[in-house]
Amino acid sequence: MKIVVACDSFKGCMKSEEANAHVRNGIHRLDDTIEVKSFPIADGGEGTVDAFVQTCAGEYVEVNTTDAYGKKITTTYGVIEDGATAVLEVANIIGLQMHPKEKRAPYFGSSFGVGTVILDAVRRGCKKIIVGLGGSATNDGGMGLLQALGCRFYDHRHQYLSPQAVNLEKIRYIDFNRLNDLKGIELIAACDVKNHLLGTEGATFVFGKQKGFFPNQLKQIDEGMRNYRNQIRRYLNIDLDALEGGGAAGGIGAVLIGILHAHISQRK
Repeated sequence: MKIVVACDSFKGCMKSEEANAHVRNGIHRLDDTIEVKSFPIADGGEGTVDAFVQTCAGEYVEVNTTDAYGKKITTTYGVIEDGATAVLEVANIIGLQMHPKEKRAPYFGSSFGVGTVILDAVRRGCKKIIVGLGGSATNDGGMGLLQALGCRFYDHRHQYLSPQAVNLEKIRYIDFNRLNDLKGIELIAACDVKNHLLGTEGATFVFGKQKGFFPNQLKQIDEGMRNYRNQIRRYLNIDLDALEGGGAAGGIGAVLIGILHAHISQRK
């Protein structure tokens, strides 16, 4: 008899490989003659890089970046297919599990670090970049990611705004002139949700509380996200709220799909 074991991670508790090992050991306690093949899997969240690297005989690349709150960190992403494809996950760059509950501050979280990792993969010559969108600590609509790629955001006085959720409602002007739109790079947004950006089924109301927002803050943040959507639509004629999966990773999905023309790959 042959058995295939492929368990996803148990968020914050056990990696995919660890879960597989426990199941394999349990099977062998019953019958050690059974042939067990185990494979790490992931849904776009934590463990996505490991699953690709181990399954596709890839390699890990270390890169210096910043976490959700601007702290300098060193993280890794995967390179597969002889260096042609990079695989990164927001969970090990701006991940929720990187910060204890009492220190989560989603008002001030930024997706900037994800953009710097994408740019590192581009500099390495990768022509395809897969971005796993599960497990983020941020809810900035991808504002930080856009800034890392060259955008700048300003308030009604033309004062610069840092890319954080707290500033979404203040945006009145956006400078897209220096945006690196990653032309020639195939982007794939990997996620397991279909939520849109706004509303009671959107990024803020569905995922905001687990990231640290209090219930009485959700409406204000969602209104800020609506302003962000409106300002981008004014400049680019793109409605970020119209995109299925746009609410993934606090709105990073919307930026990847709507502005950077990523394909979306969703778990069925």
